[in-house]
Amino acid sequence: MKCPMCDTPNLKIESVDKKATISSGDKFSYTDKVYCCSSCGFEGPVRGSLPKDFKAKQKLAIKDAIKNIVGELHKKFANLLYVERALKLPRRTLSRLKNTGQGSAPTLLLLKMIETFPFLVDVAERKFDKQYAIKALKDAALSASYLELPIRNYKTSWPGSNPNPDAMYYVDGSDFPAPNGFVIKIPERRETNET
Repeated sequence: MKCPMCDTPNLKIESVDKKATISSGDKFSYTDKVYCCSSCGFEGPVRGSLPKDFKAKQKLAIKDAIKNIVGELHKKFANLLYVERALKLPRRTLSRLKNTGQGSAPTLLLLKMIETFPFLVDVAERKFDKQYAIKALKDAALSASYLELPIRNYKTSWPGSNPNPDAMYYVDGSDFPAPNGFVIKIPERRETNET
């Protein structure tokens, strides 16, 4: 076969290890075939279907991710039955997923969303009432353990202070509103009394 770059007959097919990512952000590796030219160093994909082990490795990665996420949900929510009722899932669905990991990419996506935003279970339990959903989102955003906003180039107002552009300010309801609707809490200035 001729190389499309240098037009020499030194094009060969080689196996290369590659990495891919599933929707939850977990990575898996698989073996792919690529064209390689020994003269000019050209590498290009072999046209055709996905590698044989790609789909198998992808399914295995999804299975492992589902098991891990349901395990984490079991730690956050003492009773998985509560989550199943709120999401209107058939009974023992999450237990089955925890044990077998059998599920699809949409199943993984739903579980990842619940793991990332656990307050969505409460919103689902209240039949996705918009007023409650907004309140739950605000409560989650105002929780300092949940969200930290880096605010750069903020100038402090006390005299003689140097602004720290890398400081982390926490979202809190006790200070003043920012233009984006969040509330910014300025850390208290610590003064040392050296005698």
